[in-house]
Amino acid sequence: MYCKYKDFELVFEIQLSDLSLGYILSRYEFYKKHGIYLIWVLDNFDIHNQGTLEKDIKYLTKYENFFKLDENSDTFKVICDYKFPFLTEDNKLLTKWLNNSVSLNQIKFDSESYQVYYYNFGNIKCEIEVEQKRRIEEVEITNRNKKLELKLARAKNKASNIIDEIKLLRTRKSLSFDSVIEKIRELDNTELRIFNNELNLKKRDKTKKPALLQWIYNATQADVYFLEFILSVTEIELDVNEKDSNGKSALTEIYDNKKIVKEIPIESLFKRGYIFTEVDKNYIATLPYRQVEHANNIILYSICNNLSNKELVDFVFRNSKLLFIIESAKLKEIIGFNYKETEWIAFANNAIHHYSEYWEYIEIAFKHFGLWDKLIELDKKETFQRKVQTFYSKMPQQKFDFDEVFQELYPELAV
Repeated sequence: MYCKYKDFELVFEIQLSDLSLGYILSRYEFYKKHGIYLIWVLDNFDIHNQGTLEKDIKYLTKYENFFKLDENSDTFKVICDYKFPFLTEDNKLLTKWLNNSVSLNQIKFDSESYQVYYYNFGNIKCEIEVEQKRRIEEVEITNRNKKLELKLARAKNKASNIIDEIKLLRTRKSLSFDSVIEKIRELDNTELRIFNNELNLKKRDKTKKPALLQWIYNATQADVYFLEFILSVTEIELDVNEKDSNGKSALTEIYDNKKIVKEIPIESLFKRGYIFTEVDKNYIATLPYRQVEHANNIILYSICNNLSNKELVDFVFRNSKLLFIIESAKLKEIIGFNYKETEWIAFANNAIHHYSEYWEYIEIAFKHFGLWDKLIELDKKETFQRKVQTFYSKMPQQKFDFDEVFQELYPELAV
């Protein structure tokens, strides 16, 4: 049955008997070729018990709409059976068949495929799938947030327990913080961030003394182990260069504390990245006691400043005399030893005798900085030259644990 509706040409194929798929396709292609929209009208059609014909027609069109005449309508209408997609409460995508009596003005025309439809199953299904995905992602985000909240709560609880343990060990003047160090180093990145937030050593009231300076100020010798713990555990966020409102540094605070042995916390301070300043230098230089020791320490601390790898601070402090030998050659004055300025031969003899395992480094420094020729000139009794000959005749085993420090501090001497 052919008709025109508005600008559309329509053909209703009222089908009462089964047709082959080939015939159905040929009819569709014929009408499409001539710009005519084909509507199959199926009379005895059971949507829940589809035969071969119905299935062939359904899969011919992407809209999956079936039409039959609405014999109960006073005007021309067709009953459209269409597949309706929907989401269940548990977000499953299901479909069910619905129908509606529709007039021609409710039908839509696909000018590309020359198909008509009342309900666009494909598009609506895509929209429902997008909504389904959104719900899945929403559930996943909710679950992730719950897991994160639980993790943060556990991390905060773990941080509080560690901080309480630190406080207890400090109160008891414990000699070992190994148990709490192990717990800190087992923290993951999130737990460590929360631990430092709870510890709160970097964010503070600027009107108050920094925590490190306050701890040093109050420290007795029994608190040195706590200070060593705080400074040595790099996972603890701490600004060792922070000063109080009067410009006082952690180093000068240590020097002012007469109740503690200074070497341990000072070494840990430099390992943690402390920067020795001119203010520190002038402060130490003007102290009225042990001026020779302080002068040596100023050189030692200046050496530490020149290390990019602060792990080498340990070697510097343990081998300060070896470094003073090289610095003496570099500065052309004897430092760190109780020799007069004219006693270069005694100084050199002491170096080759007591530091023979590092003599290769010392000799390189002596020759590079011009001390070697001076020693030969001053060595009237040839005591130094005999010691050198004896050294090379026996050639004691050389140590090379100084190599990394040597290359960092004296790159001009490194071979």
